[in-house]
Amino acid sequence: MPHLNKPLLVLLSALLPLSIASAGGDKLDFVGYMTTMQYFSHKLGLSVDAGNAALQDYYAHEVEEIIEKLEEVDDYKGIPVAKLLKNTLAPAFEKLEDAVKAGEAPAVNAAYDGLLAACNSCHKAANHAYIHIERRSDNPYIQTFAP
Repeated sequence: MPHLNKPLLVLLSALLPLSIASAGGDKLDFVGYMTTMQYFSHKLGLSVDAGNAALQDYYAHEVEEIIEKLEEVDDYKGIPVAKLLKNTLAPAFEKLEDAVKAGEAPAVNAAYDGLLAACNSCHKAANHAYIHIERRSDNPYIQTFAP
């Protein structure tokens, strides 16, 4: 795979949500929602790493909106999405949301790791364990996450 330079990655990362939204209008397809979830989850993680409580709250809300959309998907290619989300991702997200509201940095950090683990548990339960989410601290965005 060719090496992409950082300015190009920044540009592509900034345009990703726009391309998803324009491709599907206001309603995204399943893959579009998952891609948007990954986008906002990564920004949430960078906010956690930076200790920026206001951004944590903002991006947690964005992740929650995507979770709510995905909970409307009963089945995607034989995968019981809503059921899996209810059993794996929703409880982990609620812990993260509570930790963000409490403003306890160690709890937020642990709950964010728990959210990513729940993503991987959901993928495994859906027989898609090859989609593995990991915590990343690199910032491809033209945004600072510092408070």
